[in-house]
Amino acid sequence: MLFFFSRLFVRFQTGSAGTLSANRVVIHPNRLLWFSLPGPVGTYTLDRFAAVRVEFRMGPVQPGVQGGPNEVVWLAGRPGTPDIALARTSDGAGRAVGRELGALLDLPVEEVGAPKVIKL
Repeated sequence: MLFFFSRLFVRFQTGSAGTLSANRVVIHPNRLLWFSLPGPVGTYTLDRFAAVRVEFRMGPVQPGVQGGPNEVVWLAGRPGTPDIALARTSDGAGRAVGRELGALLDLPVEEVGAPKVIKL
């Protein structure tokens, strides 16, 4: 049973620690005891990224499950460069965070899965 849960944990783990500066991203590997977990690692200059991507996600739809709509802000990598998650936000804050990061890093901002506005 321990092996099964460990395998699930390693397979679906998310989140790395790193540093974002004006000219590069440094990502440290995730470690569990003496094992390196899968995920991006290394130093990447900002010219290897194409855009700041704001990904809008629906919240859970099952009754009794907490959570709601949220956004994940990514650095979208060019071919050969991984996408790097920068932040997870909620209540529509991802759009503002994405615009601010895009302006600071001089990258275009793209939105994926933005909710449609219907006017009656």
